Amino acid sequence: MKNTALVVLCLLLSHPFLQGQIIIDDVMINNSNQNTKGVGRTAVAVAANGNIAVAWQDFNDYNIPVAEQPRVAVQMFTSSLAAVGPLNVFKGESRSLSIWTSDFLEPNPDIAFTPDGTLLVAVEHEGRLSIGSDDVGSSEAGIGVVSSEGQVIDFSNSNGVIRWLIPLALDWEENPRIAVAPTGDFFAVLNGRSFDSGKQAVYIQQFAPNGDFVGDFFLPHTTDPSPQDYHKFPDVATNSSLIMVVWQDSRLDNNWDISAQFYSFNGPMGGNLKVNQGDAVGVLNIWSAVAMNANGVSVVVWADTRDGQAGEIYGQLYNASGNPTGGNFKISSGQGEIWDRPGVAIRDDNGFMVVWTDSSGSAGLDGLRARGRQYNSQGNPTSTPFIVPNQDVASGLINIACDGRNYYLSWLDDRIGDGNANVYFKAVGGLFTSVEEANNLVPAEFSLEQNYPNPFNPQTSIPFSLPKQVHAKLTVFNLLGKEQGVLVNQQMQAGNYKIDFNGKNLPSGVYFYSLKAGEFKQTRQFTLLK
Repeated sequence: MKNTALVVLCLLLSHPFLQGQIIIDDVMINNSNQNTKGVGRTAVAVAANGNIAVAWQDFNDYNIPVAEQPRVAVQMFTSSLAAVGPLNVFKGESRSLSIWTSDFLEPNPDIAFTPDGTLLVAVEHEGRLSIGSDDVGSSEAGIGVVSSEGQVIDFSNSNGVIRWLIPLALDWEENPRIAVAPTGDFFAVLNGRSFDSGKQAVYIQQFAPNGDFVGDFFLPHTTDPSPQDYHKFPDVATNSSLIMVVWQDSRLDNNWDISAQFYSFNGPMGGNLKVNQGDAVGVLNIWSAVAMNANGVSVVVWADTRDGQAGEIYGQLYNASGNPTGGNFKISSGQGEIWDRPGVAIRDDNGFMVVWTDSSGSAGLDGLRARGRQYNSQGNPTSTPFIVPNQDVASGLINIACDGRNYYLSWLDDRIGDGNANVYFKAVGGLFTSVEEANNLVPAEFSLEQNYPNPFNPQTSIPFSLPKQVHAKLTVFNLLGKEQGVLVNQQMQAGNYKIDFNGKNLPSGVYFYSLKAGEFKQTRQFTLLK
């Protein structure tokens, strides 16, 4: 992202916002009073113990007596957003002496927790040396570490804080991504310029839980027909037995396509897969991202121009055997030009959520919007594309993570209007955990059923039925009538629905939930016991 402030737009009521189970509503993560020079692309992760981490590119000084800017800032939190440790700032090569006249970290951090709550931070460093009219440089990908107590750990064998990942076959490494298995093993992917061909190649490195290298860097694309092929923007996902790597690949039809490769922990499973299907030769497919759940179900998303040069976000599901489930499906719906790499997270029930940034074409960054869309376990959408912030502001550079049940999001927006975008975070549940019963019968009448379980701690499900298309609003409130959350607020098709409600941020007590759908209104009582 350019060091340019996002500008607040007027509220446009025609835009759909995220409606559903809000676990933590929009919270500013950085200190806006210290944000005088700007922030960049964000990343978010959630740990098994409930801790949360947010990272972002940061142009601010923070009284750090070195010239390396921008840097990558990382803050860890508990599930209630109490800070764990200080704001940690990773700096350039992190050495006391640097040869570079310009030394900084690029705007593409990626973060992931290990099973013990340690945070891995993937960064890309670029150094430039300017002597007169000559300008030379290098780029390296690396991994930093923050302990479960929120303190930076030296992960580099005394060569600065960051351990640099430099495959000997490459002279310029960029776009690092990282994924951690439940065993603690982790995988890093990156792309770089090959010394052999001068073209871009993707490399993968496996690590043991203690951070030791397992084998050497290796290529997922092992059957290139010529040295003219480019491979860029990789991503990686894993569970306890599978690894999936995706990337942007030029070798197939004289333009970019999306390729994938599955691995077991013993080696590759078959050959490379072409992810985008059904589009014409020469259609541009770029910026892939992948997520995998504990069951081994994966979803790949990317930007695709088969519907026009502005692009749309497309997706593809894969089962635990590495086979595609159905065909490509379109996720966005013409809101604007796709502006950035999308993100995706998948729940253990196989539901998933996709996020992206698009632009309506307004001057500067005014038209940018951070959007999302949710899907149920059958791969059917449970929402139309919505604006992720809780108000219609210029926003973007969004990232997403999942703990198996809920989604965690980070992005930039400038709702406070101080001239600089700030880093925001929220946590949401599924808009709907299941849609339409197996018999697909349209219900005969409106109904709001008793939640189950009741009493509950802290999760419960609320079923309801709509006999026709109608605007539905499902609200939770306390004994004093104060609203505690709006779970649904949108136009819905006829069908049988249920939605999960999580009361972990509420005290024990009696609450009510109310459904208003057209002329129908019904209220029921439920009890939260902790």
